[in-house]
Amino acid sequence: DYLFVVDTNIASLKTDQVVDREVNYELRPDRDDLIAKVSIVYNNQGRFTWKTTRLRSWTRVYVPKDSQLISAKGLMDNDRSNKPGQVEISEENGKTVFAGFIATEPQQVGTLSFEYKLPPELAYQFMWHGYSLLVQKQAGTIQPGLSVKLNFDSRVKDFSPLDSNPRLDNPNTVIFKTDLRTDREFNVKF
Repeated sequence: DYLFVVDTNIASLKTDQVVDREVNYELRPDRDDLIAKVSIVYNNQGRFTWKTTRLRSWTRVYVPKDSQLISAKGLMDNDRSNKPGQVEISEENGKTVFAGFIATEPQQVGTLSFEYKLPPELAYQFMWHGYSLLVQKQAGTIQPGLSVKLNFDSRVKDFSPLDSNPRLDNPNTVIFKTDLRTDREFNVKF
């Protein structure tokens, strides 16, 4: 499995310095499929000043190739609109990409989320070989928070890394709470 969140700040000011980001990833089974959901939370702690303003971002989420979008929330028609927007879906570097605009006003919190079905061959592979997720860090970002909740139909026997504050929520679910100061890889064996 794979996840890479890329924000492109459209405003030319320094608002990124006052925005706390958190990436939340959840995986759950749905019959023979695996359903993933990624939510990016933007907490704009800035004010309207000469160097900070609203965060206006064109956000791209890279996921495994042939993932199928189920739903998206939080998108705007464009970076200055309050009208709901559409997801742009493309392929790049062997990955499926979901993209769209979000804007978060100073002293506000905005959330962008995408729910999608992973390709069937990945679900089959995980069933027999265990599960692995690589979450890549966007270069130049200030270590966003990262939460990963992995829920399976099978009992979890082993998981790593142990330095990511893992805990078993129940015998089939493991939760990791860490940050993206570097790329992170998570592994689960059944």
